[in-house]
Amino acid sequence: MEYPALMGKMDEYFFNHLANVTTLSIKAPEEMLLGLEWKNHKPLALKADQMPLLATLHLDYIFASPELIDFLVGHKDTLEELVLCNCYASPGGQAKNGIYWFQFFTSIFSAYPTQLRRLELVGGDMCLVDKKFFTKEQYEKVFSVHQQDPERIRFPYAYLDDECGNLWYDIEKSLASLRMERIRGAGID
Repeated sequence: MEYPALMGKMDEYFFNHLANVTTLSIKAPEEMLLGLEWKNHKPLALKADQMPLLATLHLDYIFASPELIDFLVGHKDTLEELVLCNCYASPGGQAKNGIYWFQFFTSIFSAYPTQLRRLELVGGDMCLVDKKFFTKEQYEKVFSVHQQDPERIRFPYAYLDDECGNLWYDIEKSLASLRMERIRGAGID
């Protein structure tokens, strides 16, 4: 069975059988992030009723998605720690389930997670610190914002290309989130 097909069946093969698990860590390969539904990519096979005792969740190379939101909201009374490493949002494009970061966080915090004590965002901002991803003008803007506020959280965006599903950094949306500017068509002010 190929990797994408296997990941799409992880609920049946694995996640449905973890009734006593309190800690879960999922790390997808950098070249095959999980979470978006498109061609050779499958949505996360996490369901709200799985792992009812889950207290700690670490995700690495995962896309924010409605499926992930449903899973997290389903664990709003048990989840104490959520760590997102190298995770991306991907609205629009070919994926059927791409969302913006604001949708992700609004949905989670609207559910009032009662036990959440730690939320950590790590990495995922390579495209915001590496000159090779920018025009000179774009890099100067990023550098300027970073100098003014080096602690500002970066919310990276990426997408899967239309042809073969490779990961591409969405520089414009990532820059807009860094500058806290309005993203066209998203209703973000």
